[in-house]
Amino acid sequence: VAWRFLCISGIGRRATLAAMAVFCLHPTFYVMGGSMNNDDFMLLLFFSSLLYLLRWYQNPGWKNSLLLGVCIGCAMMAKTSAALLAPVAAVVFLIKLCQLWRQRGGLRGVLPIVGRLAAFGAVSLPLGLWYPIRNLIAFGQPLGYVAKIGEDAAIYCGRVPLLYRLLPFVSDAWQGQLYCDPFEDYNIAAYLARCSVFGESGY
Repeated sequence: VAWRFLCISGIGRRATLAAMAVFCLHPTFYVMGGSMNNDDFMLLLFFSSLLYLLRWYQNPGWKNSLLLGVCIGCAMMAKTSAALLAPVAAVVFLIKLCQLWRQRGGLRGVLPIVGRLAAFGAVSLPLGLWYPIRNLIAFGQPLGYVAKIGEDAAIYCGRVPLLYRLLPFVSDAWQGQLYCDPFEDYNIAAYLARCSVFGESGY
């Protein structure tokens, strides 16, 4: 999927090979390749969504609209964090609509695309949101619910300065152990680097 995405992206042969080297050799994909959970499935659907989003941008026909809807909807069903695709897709849709508005002279020229976007929404929204809506109806759980972390929880990081958490090199998190420790590692960049190379666990 990544290869197909890169081949039609127009970034050039050298950049495509460099990106594929990351996909093929980065440790996180080996760690995830040995896992049996929803993360692997979500990642496949995430990249499939990017592929069909690029294909839709190049050719906003019915096939690409519906396949994009299936990929994004199933990615969100696999893991809610795939909703990060939604703003990216919205920006691409908006850019394409503006281009077609100028090229085809107004509203009449973009109406067919609006219909395909409606079909995209009719496919992606039920697939991606059925489980949160089911929990809302069955248990009264709000949409987008995240369990609150109390100040007495071991993983609470509200006392750690924001700059220490966000800026890559203002903390001492790059020193010490190689493996992730969610109760001690509060710097996002350091934790991301450790997690992507060694996985989420300490050994």
